[in-house]
Amino acid sequence: VTYLRITLAAMPLLASQAVGVACLRGAGDTRTGMWVMVVMNLINVMVSWAAAIGSFGLPRMGLAGVALGTAIAESVGGVLILVALAQGRAGLTFRCHGLRPDHGILSEILRISFPAFGESVTNLFCQLWFLALINKLGETATAAHGVAIRCEAIAFLTVIAFSVAASTLTGQYLGAGRPDLARRAAILAWKLGVAVLSVQGLLLILFAVPMFNIFLGQGQPGVAEQGVPALRLVAAALPALATIVVLGGALRGAGDTRGPWLVVVLGYLLIRLPLTYLLAVPDPPLGLPGGLLGAWTAMFADILIRGGLMAIRFLRGHWAQIRV
Repeated sequence: VTYLRITLAAMPLLASQAVGVACLRGAGDTRTGMWVMVVMNLINVMVSWAAAIGSFGLPRMGLAGVALGTAIAESVGGVLILVALAQGRAGLTFRCHGLRPDHGILSEILRISFPAFGESVTNLFCQLWFLALINKLGETATAAHGVAIRCEAIAFLTVIAFSVAASTLTGQYLGAGRPDLARRAAILAWKLGVAVLSVQGLLLILFAVPMFNIFLGQGQPGVAEQGVPALRLVAAALPALATIVVLGGALRGAGDTRGPWLVVVLGYLLIRLPLTYLLAVPDPPLGLPGGLLGAWTAMFADILIRGGLMAIRFLRGHWAQIRV
């Protein structure tokens, strides 16, 4: 509660930062957002550390100090983006008279953003549901899941870069009346994302044990024993994860936000969660893996099927006819 009360105070500026960076990306400027994030993270690390332990004349604040550092960093990021837009970047300039409501633009923003909002809420709700099922497996399984997710997140965060490129170029080429170039750019970003995550998947399979040891040291063998097989299984599905993330970005850049939302709903509610209920037990049917590995088997199936659905949605090409 203390952490939330402090960080929520920065939400307006955090929203300004997030939306401003998205606007700049859409205009083709991905560098400004990158440098703002570098500054934000440096401030976050330094202030959170100093305020948490009481260095450089600051009182020892513990967790509240971590929250303070986060809030200050997010506020600075929002201010920097607003200043950059006020000065003008990538053909975009923020002016106060632009704050007057334009009902035509507002309705178009809501039409496109509502499915994207639905996708985010669905992801959040279903991830919490999935985690609740894993928590029932016990503390060791929960710890193993947490470490494996952090290792797998390295790949996810990497491929977001290709998603941004696919989204930006797809939108720009469609706006220029060149759907052929939009398709070519999206497919190239897709191929690059799949290639990079294929290599990362191989590295996760080969070095899963050392990665767990980095997080845990040598004193918790039960955690690694459960987590390593699960991580290696999902590492094999990383090319499909690249398909979900990159082509999802391309579809959103074209204005097709309903397709990715539908894929998320189908993947979680028809594949991952039902299979988790079936497999995340000590003795699952048909000799299938159980426990944490059973839950991650459900995740593996979800990622593969969602990757196929996203590829079908993109390759059908209806996104090229959307008018925004």
